Amino acid sequence: AAEAAAAAQKAKEEEEAEKERQTRFQRARQMSFERNTAKKRREQAEKAKAAEAAAKATADATKDLDAEKLAKFQQEVADGGGVDNKEMMNVAVVSDIGWKGGAEPAQGDDVWAQYDFKCAVSDVLEYAEYLGMDIKQDAHLLWIADEALQAPEPQGWEQRLDPKGGVYYYHPTTGMSLNQHPLDH
Repeated sequence: AAEAAAAAQKAKEEEEAEKERQTRFQRARQMSFERNTAKKRREQAEKAKAAEAAAKATADATKDLDAEKLAKFQQEVADGGGVDNKEMMNVAVVSDIGWKGGAEPAQGDDVWAQYDFKCAVSDVLEYAEYLGMDIKQDAHLLWIADEALQAPEPQGWEQRLDPKGGVYYYHPTTGMSLNQHPLDH
């Protein structure tokens, strides 16, 4: 019986030792996992920081290039030329009012490329002001002015020119004429 008790005690000690060894092994594996995870996070943060720095450098270079183009265009206009360059005229209009719409432009060459206007930017801005929009505060709503400029005349209305070259709208069935687009009412 003493031998059986000694064997049982020895088996119990071996079992506890095995449990302790398994616990240490799991703890070591967990710590290794945590170290590897932390290392990966650091590497990702470093990559993100490097990518951000590269993007900022590219944006700064693009901004400098745009500023140079704008200055050159403004000098051309001051010298009496360059007015037929619509793209640069739109950029000049934007720089004059100081509006960037909160986000930097998608493409460096055209400040308005991200907005994908169908009409000329100067027309959109002018019509937005006519509608009572504040260009800076309502920048996210400029698409409405663009869409309104593209809207066709309602059924039955015709766009005509008066003797002075001004545009008016005429409805032949009713004989009604308007100086403003019929949808503006």
